[in-house]
Amino acid sequence: MTLSAFFAANWPLFGLLIILIVATMVFETLFAQNRFALPTNRTIEVMNRKKSLILDLRDKSAFEQGHIAKAQRFDRAQIIKNPEVLKKHKSAPIVVICERGLTAQKVAAFLQKQGFSQAHSLAGGMQAWRKEKLPTTTE
Repeated sequence: MTLSAFFAANWPLFGLLIILIVATMVFETLFAQNRFALPTNRTIEVMNRKKSLILDLRDKSAFEQGHIAKAQRFDRAQIIKNPEVLKKHKSAPIVVICERGLTAQKVAAFLQKQGFSQAHSLAGGMQAWRKEKLPTTTE
């Protein structure tokens, strides 16, 4: 039996194989971004370390309406364009926060690739933080 005849006789199996490969690639891509996300309780543990850095990526008005204590507001584009602005925190735990957690996941993954080995995001973002009724400040 030739290879082309084998493919022709078994095309449904090869179609299924291709679908499984694509699904695996999509799942791995989504999971890889989520591996840096910490639930709120782990985020609190990281934040309680002495030299942790909390980066809030939300816009100025959202930040001013309420943010996590000791959080610093940073623009996502600023970090992507010049990650060296965070150079002095390269070995410190970093928690990146946004409203729902999606942007923060991407920025945390980017920082990990730039050598910030302890960069994480808050899973679910500020929505998860508020849902847990955790404290925020406007100062």
